[in-house]
Amino acid sequence: MQRCSSKLGPDRVFVDLGSGIGNVVLQIAAETRSRSYGVELLSTPSNFARAQLAEFKARLALYGRECGVVHLRQADFLEDAKATKVIEKADVLFVQNYAFGSKVDNALIQLFPGMKEGSIIISFRAFRALDYNINEFNMGEIASILTVQRIG
Repeated sequence: MQRCSSKLGPDRVFVDLGSGIGNVVLQIAAETRSRSYGVELLSTPSNFARAQLAEFKARLALYGRECGVVHLRQADFLEDAKATKVIEKADVLFVQNYAFGSKVDNALIQLFPGMKEGSIIISFRAFRALDYNINEFNMGEIASILTVQRIG
């Protein structure tokens, strides 16, 4: 199993889709110094994320610490062209898709072929069954390009 931490560092890109108030984005930026992007649809959590980012930067300065560049965006990651471009750059993509439902999952999986080869997608609900077998009928499906592992 490839460890996610080996995919993160100052020259790497982390993306959180449905980033909420930005906790994961800020944590990854602080621990790995990766360029970290958060895309959140709803205005209230997006506003809290921006306020939290300002506080985060102030505390880092107070302690003389640095982190990776953080970008927070309020947008629909399925409709926003800038979000799509960021997804294509991702070394690690995090999506807490448990609450999204199959319609959003199906739309999201259509973005995966544009990602870099070897990118890691961390999701709460798998985009493909663990026992999925590639055959002549499904080998053209996007799910056929994914390697799925259960962690935990």
